[in-house]
Amino acid sequence: MELNEMIERDLTRYSDFAYWGERPLFDTWGIWKSQALTRDSGIVTESNWSEILKALNEIEPEGENWEIFQANHWACGWIDQIIYNTENKEIAEKLLEIECSINDYPVLNEMDWSDRVCEATQKYWDDMSLDEKVEMCSEQGDSIFAARHDYIPENCDNYIRDCCVEY
Repeated sequence: MELNEMIERDLTRYSDFAYWGERPLFDTWGIWKSQALTRDSGIVTESNWSEILKALNEIEPEGENWEIFQANHWACGWIDQIIYNTENKEIAEKLLEIECSINDYPVLNEMDWSDRVCEATQKYWDDMSLDEKVEMCSEQGDSIFAARHDYIPENCDNYIRDCCVEY
């Protein structure tokens, strides 16, 4: 995708979209349509969103040429999207670079994503009752006595990562 194609896309108004903000949205400000964060976003999206905000904040703090636009949505509860001044080439070029990177490989920062997966896996284990842990250990081939530990037995860890953690 070329820069002018992205800007043209982002300046296109959604159908059935209302906006009462201060920015000249769909005039010189666009909604970056490549990425958004919602109530139901998975770990990859949350990790990427964090990295996107870091990259934009390195160029300039939120507010002058970009900001997070928050809206309620009937299907996903809420949605956060980045709106930006399309006349600011540095911001637009960074967004295009990020979009192309995600199109090539869906994770912007493997370490951040991996840390989030580990945290979600551990939280899933911690939130289980002892009976649920014993049942999972039995089903996954781990000793049922491992259910008493704070750490996750190997087979259960693999099962939780594969089946229970939303990526």
